[in-house]
Amino acid sequence: MSIDALFQLGLVSVVLNSTQTEELSRRHMRLMRSRCFTERNHFREAHEDTSRARRCSVGALLHPL
Repeated sequence: MSIDALFQLGLVSVVLNSTQTEELSRRHMRLMRSRCFTERNHFREAHEDTSRARRCSVGALLHPL
């Protein structure tokens, strides 16, 4: 298993030199930024779906069949 995979799983617990530590920190920050970006997108999509559903239900109440 690669060091990246171990790091992503939170299983890296070895002593690293400062260069390796800096590289892992950069990778971790990129990973966290991409996770936050993905979660924000999912939240936005869910919010848009909810808003769309709410507008449709209000429209149905205002214009009954």
